[in-house]
Amino acid sequence: MNKKYLLSLTGAFVLFLSFSANAVSAQSLKELNNNKGYGVSGCGLGAFVFDGRDMGTQLVSLTLNTLAFQTFAITTGSFNCVDNGGAFKQKEQEVFAAVNMTSLEQEMAAGKGENLNAFANLMGCPSTHSDSFGQMTRKEYTRLSSYSTTPSAFVQMVKESIQNDETLSGACMI
Repeated sequence: MNKKYLLSLTGAFVLFLSFSANAVSAQSLKELNNNKGYGVSGCGLGAFVFDGRDMGTQLVSLTLNTLAFQTFAITTGSFNCVDNGGAFKQKEQEVFAAVNMTSLEQEMAAGKGENLNAFANLMGCPSTHSDSFGQMTRKEYTRLSSYSTTPSAFVQMVKESIQNDETLSGACMI
């Protein structure tokens, strides 16, 4: 009974691989490969262990990702499953602004403060430029504190102010 089960499972696995090989053509591999450190197999342990972009390597990588660790890798941001910016960074900035808006408004008016320094860091400004960020928010306080829509609109106004500031535009990675 155990042997039958193992043979059935092995057969199903081989069948899965053969269908996967047909579904993932060489052309689709070329189109779907990316610059994030993994190919079409996605991020996870398989992409971390196997770095080849050919179809065979991607199938082995996909199998390893499917069998173990991809959920863990995505949840923890490990094994190349990181978003180095983009939507996650934007959402993090918006949530911070929403939660800390009262103190941010006070600190922007003063041009300094702990939450303002943390927000500057979230906006991609190095700690060496926290004073410049504070000065910019103090200068732009009326415009920045008049946001009446969403945290997203506030973050966008701060980004525009950073881009328009001579010192911060070159220092902050927004």
